[in-house]
This record gives sequence, structure tokens and C-alpha cells, in this order.
Amino acid sequence: PANAPTGGQPYDIKPGQRLAIWVDLAVPRNAEPGLYRGEIAVTAGLEQKRKIRVELKVHDFVLPETQPIAAVGAFDYRTVFRTFITGKDRPYEPEYLDFDNPQAQQGLAIIRQMMRLAHKHRLGLFDRQVRPRIHRDLAGQLKLDWSDYDRIVGPYLSGEAFDDRVGTPAWPIPFSQAWPVPKYYGGLDSESYAATATKIVRLCAEHFRDKLKATEQIFAWPYRGEVSAGAFAKYDRLAKIVRRASPEIPLLCQLPTNPPAMTGWTPPGDFASLVDILAPPAQWLNPGQAQAMRTPLNPLTGVWLARSDPPYLPSLSAIATAADVRALPWFAMKYNCTGLFLPEVLNWSGEVFRDPAGAQARLFYPGKALGIAGVLPSVRLKRLRRGMQDIAYVWILRQRARGKIAQAILDAMVRYAGQAGAGDNYLDPRIAGWVQHGPTWIRARKLLTEEVLQAVHPRAKTARQQIADKVRWQQFSNRAHRLRIERVRAKMSYGQAPSQAQPGQPWRATILVDMYNEYDRPLGCTVKISALPRGWKGLVGQHRVINFPPGAQRVAKLVVEGPALPITPDGKIPVELKLTTDAPSEVAIKTAVPFIHTSVFAKPPTIDGLLNDWPTRPANTAGNFRLLGRRGETIAPSKSKLDDSPGQARRGTLAFAMVDDENLYLAIRCQEPNLPGMKFTNSNTVRYQQLLACGEDLVEILLDPGCQAKGPQDLYHIVVKPNGVMIEEKGIASDPPLGQARPLAMGATVAVGRAKDAWIVELKIPRSAFGQAGQAEFWGVNFTRFATQGSEASSWSGASRYFYDPKTMGTMFVTKPVD
Repeated sequence: PANAPTGGQPYDIKPGQRLAIWVDLAVPRNAEPGLYRGEIAVTAGLEQKRKIRVELKVHDFVLPETQPIAAVGAFDYRTVFRTFITGKDRPYEPEYLDFDNPQAQQGLAIIRQMMRLAHKHRLGLFDRQVRPRIHRDLAGQLKLDWSDYDRIVGPYLSGEAFDDRVGTPAWPIPFSQAWPVPKYYGGLDSESYAATATKIVRLCAEHFRDKLKATEQIFAWPYRGEVSAGAFAKYDRLAKIVRRASPEIPLLCQLPTNPPAMTGWTPPGDFASLVDILAPPAQWLNPGQAQAMRTPLNPLTGVWLARSDPPYLPSLSAIATAADVRALPWFAMKYNCTGLFLPEVLNWSGEVFRDPAGAQARLFYPGKALGIAGVLPSVRLKRLRRGMQDIAYVWILRQRARGKIAQAILDAMVRYAGQAGAGDNYLDPRIAGWVQHGPTWIRARKLLTEEVLQAVHPRAKTARQQIADKVRWQQFSNRAHRLRIERVRAKMSYGQAPSQAQPGQPWRATILVDMYNEYDRPLGCTVKISALPRGWKGLVGQHRVINFPPGAQRVAKLVVEGPALPITPDGKIPVELKLTTDAPSEVAIKTAVPFIHTSVFAKPPTIDGLLNDWPTRPANTAGNFRLLGRRGETIAPSKSKLDDSPGQARRGTLAFAMVDDENLYLAIRCQEPNLPGMKFTNSNTVRYQQLLACGEDLVEILLDPGCQAKGPQDLYHIVVKPNGVMIEEKGIASDPPLGQARPLAMGATVAVGRAKDAWIVELKIPRSAFGQAGQAEFWGVNFTRFATQGSEASSWSGASRYFYDPKTMGTMFVTKPVD
């Protein structure tokens, strides 16, 4: 804040530094419509450097005080207490709160300030840790002492704590797998625990109904753990306790009611009947469930859109764009959700102002370091408020019978999220599910404003005004939509059937172009070959889509053929495509067919990680590794001698392939300027995050002998770390699961060596490990690498979303050794 004792004005800006200042201007609800003007003065010392004129236009309507959706976030009071309150030379964080304790009152005052701050930003908070005391009466009956709880929580539920007297939209009853503590009652599965928990839930229901008058604001959040195979039984046990004790309390569940088949997870048979509020992380959410789950019996029931990792849902992290945060409420409105759910909003661990880790769960900051005894809002909180204001405009239009207009703007700005954006499988999210272009968001708000004004104050428009409206809408549509190339895949084969193969026969490449129509209308488009290597020609040189439906995906198939393989240093055959649409628009696409041709070892090499006995051969080298998720993104030039083309990894990687009668030989040379900085463990496991092996430096080899794999479970997978640890398996042992996977001893021999600024992997794999397929000529193959320094995930084939899809792998032709 500008008035902060530490870090406030006057600001000390070093040479070359930038300082961004966010100015909040509150407009009273009774402000007269019109144009308001003001100035911001910038001074340095006693000298005024600049005056900035500010204009604010106030329109003749107000946004509703009641939110279209219940945007709620959770916190733990102990986080605030341990940060601000000290008792007996250590942080004060009591297990139970005594309202009359002076130290507790200090902490509760800060919490009230935070609750009011959130409320002004259209976010309702609740404390997930505060609870009543348990005691027994003289007859041994369990009782709950609500005296402190009511004095703390009551004003937030009634609205007394807020200026507008509107209570927080949702609050959980104090029951979960953590309280009452299961181990004190024989464990979660014991009858003693069930009896105690049932009594507590009944007492909670009675108290919130009769004393706090908050029946429509309460819900049960019984299981608060991770999404996993074992979580379903725990939730089932806890939810049935709530259902038996008080069936009117809606149950919030963070687990998918119908998990994807590839997980292998099977919830209990009646699981879905125990879910009233569905709020799993977005990667588990089927947005189509939202409308079906809404019920007029309780305003909280339905789907709550929960914070998740991008690209399943926009990010809330410190590096999130303004569009990311603003889009969250838009998605909730688009999918008819009843809530926006943030399970944690503080997360004050580590260096909260410097450490981006965990910032996605940090919408508020402690002001203590700046000399302020209170909580500060993040810029992300303000951007979230902007999104909440946006959907209030949408709500007004829906109430004024202009729902189609509102939906058109919603669909233009936010396209798909959660499992609606899944690609090949549930762990493969397609990117670009929402508009990132800032000026388009400004234009969308202006359109919403114009439509609300017309709905609230209808007026006849002249012909010129109607034409101007059409132009504005057309400009908005052109900015918000495009026909997007999602990925390009290619495979090599013979130019004719293998049984008819002849020496010198042509090679054939099949190129598949995945497209998505963002427009709200059908389009016509053509994808055609525009450039090929010398001597190559297009057998299917163009693909025309006459009626491309809005919001749909299509695949264009092109086939090219050539008499000889171009010799390239990276195993990439360059191809240029051109996409034209009747929008009209034209896009040039530079792509490549990943293809290597193994050479034959006359004498088996020594597997020592040195590669001294590997001869130089044409066409057996795979290079120019592309970054995951960097389709068309230009990176800054590096000092690498490799070509700095868009999306190329900074750390160069080269892979080589050789064969003999019995073995396949692979080598991977990984450029690394800081070898001591690499990270790796001796564990024979790999940590996956969003289908990405990460956390350690490693390389992966994916093999599909015979090119017969249908999915990840059919691939042969080898992982090698810089310390020589090797993992061999059939399928991908990711968590969550991506189909079946099992360890498979292929009999591979590995050696890892080091050279100047590089580490080297050398492998010998018996071809017999693959059965009859080991003698195939065409193999699907990809080489991937994760470098912890720079967090670079790259692959030779240039897979754009994830590495474990047989369709996005390159092709390897295995030469037959000559007798």
C-alpha cells in the first residue's frame, strides 16, 4: 500500500527499474451517472514530474449485491495467528479459540479485516479450522459448547460483519476426517467413531438451523484429502455418516463421481448419491454435470468450479496473466456452476513475497513485513473481482431476456475447461481454452456494458447506430476467434505395401493436421502443401473442409512421397503447409516429418557412455528437440550453436540409433553447461506432474516396434537418470494412472558418461525383448528429456501436449544387417 510504513511512498526506484501501481477507486452505489475527471501527480523530491489525467465514466445501472455464483475461499485461522500473534516467545496458534482471550481478540480482529476485504472483492471466505468444544454432561452425553464459535462465526453468516449486511454465501459445518479425531474413537472404521461423528453432525445441523439461522449457507465437507484410488472409500464412510445424521445438509465432494476408465478407479455403487456439491480439481471435472446437479431445494447444490492447474483451468499463480484470473468466473458462469471454490487462499509458508511456489493458493499477503497489522490483497484478487463483476453483467442480461447475447460473449472468451478440453485422454488437456489477448477482454466488457445499458434503458437506434453495432461485434468476433492448428503429426512408411517392396522404392509420409474452429459459425478451410524437399510430391496435396462446425475439431490428412530421403542433421524432413479459411485468413505452417534411419554396427560397441566407437553415419541422428507446449512460441536466442528457432529447447540434445542382428543401440547426448547443478535420486521411480516426468534430470526412450501401439499402455518405456538408474516398463507408470503399466525386464544394458558440458546415455537393448515385433522395419520412436535447470521438457518428435501418445511419435527405419 502507498501508506505502508515499510515499502510505501515515497518509492525508491533504482535505475532501470519499473514500478507498477494499482489504483483502486470505489464508486458508491448512489453515484450520479456521468463522466468524472481527476489527476494523478507524480513527484520526485520536491519536483513534480508529471500529471496523469484520469477519466471515469459511471453508467446508469448498478451491479446486484447478490452474486450470480457463490465464490468462496477457505483458510485456517492458525495461519493468521502464527504470523501476527506471539505468545511466550513463540507464535500463538491455539487449538480452540477463546473469544475473551486478548491475544485471540487480536487475531480475530485481523481475520475480520481480511473477511471484510474479501467481501468487498466479491469473494466469501470461511474458516475451515474453527470449531466448538466437545464436552460431556453429567449423564455422559456428548455436548458441544458453541459460545465462542457463535461470537466468531455468527456475524459473517448473518452479514452483521459487512457493510452491505449480506452474509457470506457458504460455511462448512465443523466436521471432517480430521475432527473429531478418529484415533481417539477407535479409528475411522470403528462403531465408536461413527456414533460420535453422527451425534456431532446432528448437533451441528440443529445449531445452524435453530440458533444461527443459516440453513441455506451450510454444507458438509467431510473428506479434504487428495484425489486418489483410496480416497473414495474414505469419502463414502464419512458422507454416509452425514447423510444418516442430517440428510438436508449438502455434501461437498472433491472426487470425480465417474472417474475416467484409464484410472482403473471404481467408486462404491451409490457414490454419486452422496454428492450434492461436486468440486473436484478441474482436471477431474466433467462440466456437463453442472446443470443436472442444480436443484432449487438448496442454493449451494451443483458444481463448484475448483481451482486447478492450467491448462485444465486458468491459473491463479503469481505468474498468471490478467486474462487467466479474470477468466475463472467466466468459466463458472459458462458451465452453469453454482460456485467458485478455492480450498486455500493464504498459504503463507516460505518467503511469501518472493517465492512463487504455492502462490496459486495465496490470494492475500501478511502486511507484517511492511509494518501493517493486517492482511493485504494480491493483484490477482483484484483481477478475480473484475471477473466476478463481468459475470454480474452477464447475469443482468440473462435476467433481461438477453441470454443469447450474453452466451455469445461467454463462448467467445472462454471455450473449454476441465474434461471438456481433454484431448487424447483425460490427462491430455488441450491448450488455449480461453482468450489471452488483453484488449479483447476490454472489448468484451464494453460490449457487455452497451448491452446492459440497452436492456436497462431501452432506446431506438438509428440505422447508423445499428451499422456501428454490427461493426463492433464483427471486430470483437475477429479478435476473439480463429481457426486454430492444435498440432501436426506425421508418420513414415513405404510408398507401397511391404510385400511389394522393391529397391529404390519411394518413401511416403502421412501428415495429420488437427484443427479447431473457435468461431461461432461454420467455416470453410483448406490445408495444402506449399513446399517440399527436392524430388518429393504431394499424393494428397490438399484437404478441403467445406462445412467446419463451430466449436468442433477436424483432422486434415495429407500424403507426400519422395524417391530418396533428404539427409538432415536432426532427423527432420521439412514440410511447409498453408491454411486458408473463408473468414478470410491465411496461415503458413512450418513443420517436419521426424524420421531416422538406423545404421548397422559391423562390430558391437562397448557400452561405456563414451561413444568413442560409434561411427558417423548419415540419417541416424535425431536432434532439434522441441519444448513441450511451445507450439509456435518464439524463445529468446541462446548461446547454443543450435538453431534458435521457435520452441526449441535451450539445452541441445542429440540421439543416435544403430543396430546389429541381435540388438538395438541408442545413445543420447545431453548438453548441460552446469553438470554439478543437475538433480537426480537413486530411486527407481519417477514423479509425474500433468503427464510430465519431472523433478529430476532424465531422458526417456519410447518405442513402438512395428508401429502397432494404440495407446500409452502399448509403448515400451525406458527412463535413464544421470547417475545410471534405469527404469524399464510396458506402459507409463504415471500417477494418476494412464492405463495399465507394468515393470518389464528388457535386458537392456546402460552406461552413463560425462563430457565437457554434456552427459551421455548409451544403451543396448536386445531385439528379442520385443518378440516378433523386434524384427520390424518401421518403429515408432521418441526421445525425450527433462532438464531441471530451466525446467525444460523437450522431445525429438516435437510432441506439443504430452509425450506418451503413439500418434505423436516419430518413425525409425531399422536397417536389416547384411549377411
